Amino acid sequence: SAAGLQARNDLQPELQLAQNYMASKLSQASYVFPVGDNVQMTSSGDTTKNYVSLNYNWKVGTHPIVAFIIPPKIVTVGGCQSAATSPSPTNQVSDKCYAFYAFYIMRRDNYLAAVLGSGADNPGPSPTNDTTAWVLMEYRGYYTTPAAYGGNGYSQATTDIPTGNRGRLLMDFLPSYAGTTDTAATVKLFDALPTTSSQAAGSTTVTMNLAALQNVAQQIIRVPAGTITTYNTLTVYPRNVGKTQLIN
Repeated sequence: SAAGLQARNDLQPELQLAQNYMASKLSQASYVFPVGDNVQMTSSGDTTKNYVSLNYNWKVGTHPIVAFIIPPKIVTVGGCQSAATSPSPTNQVSDKCYAFYAFYIMRRDNYLAAVLGSGADNPGPSPTNDTTAWVLMEYRGYYTTPAAYGGNGYSQATTDIPTGNRGRLLMDFLPSYAGTTDTAATVKLFDALPTTSSQAAGSTTVTMNLAALQNVAQQIIRVPAGTITTYNTLTVYPRNVGKTQLIN
């Protein structure tokens, strides 16, 4: 009982922090890749692999992923290319360039195999959870390639997604969702995603359904408590969709 209570107390703030973090990023989005888009972050590297389809392609609305673009924090014409060619403590790519973000999930044992021996990236094995629990991942990259989108370093095309980075662990111990190999799951991790025609201010939304699930001392601990369809649900309205794009 004590182990179960401790697990619940650990999972609750982790879930809330992860959901708040994703909401804060999504709320800044200037573009959300719509349902049907095929998103590929890399062509190798196991931290970005889709273990549902067993390749590197993620289909928005089908697989458990949301992908979007955040505008630069510092709006300066030419600022991104300047930061990319002359980086310094005061000239940061992360401040002056458009950023590509993706949130997605991997099964825990696949993630552990991908980060074997990678120090802080490795959360360590959990034998009673590794083949059933999933982990929440974040991928990010910056549009610094001058050739992309007519030379200004920004593009909504899936072919121009910044590649070559690793996925980072955002949250451990998630249940399976619709779009994974668990056919009993009926709730999608990311729902109410935009279509191509709804990519406009006020009509673009992303709904997150987040839960945590861990097997501890022969107990199944679920946060929030409930059934397989019980989740913390939060809908985000990206505030920068439809605004004028900066030529950076």
